[in-house]
Amino acid sequence: YKLIGIENYVVVAGHQISYIAPITTMHTNLIISLWIAHVGKSSFQFAYKIHSATQNEFATATTAAVLLSSSTDKPIRIPDKMRYFLNDFFGEAPKFR
Repeated sequence: YKLIGIENYVVVAGHQISYIAPITTMHTNLIISLWIAHVGKSSFQFAYKIHSATQNEFATATTAAVLLSSSTDKPIRIPDKMRYFLNDFFGEAPKFR
């Protein structure tokens, strides 16, 4: 609550995934990388990549999240404190097929 305020909350607005290759029982050491791909006025986007230690990719995905006011249930501007925090984890958005 330190970044968004106790009077606000975050909801998932959308999700997109691209399956690149099947994950089998041979793949025991998977890595899930997570970063911020976009920060807008009231929304931000997480990006994910599921891959192996040798960088074989299995899936990429994004999740859009929106900051809402508890009193109005409407989108509100992301506070500067939260924006600075998110930008520390910024990376390129995945390209979907």
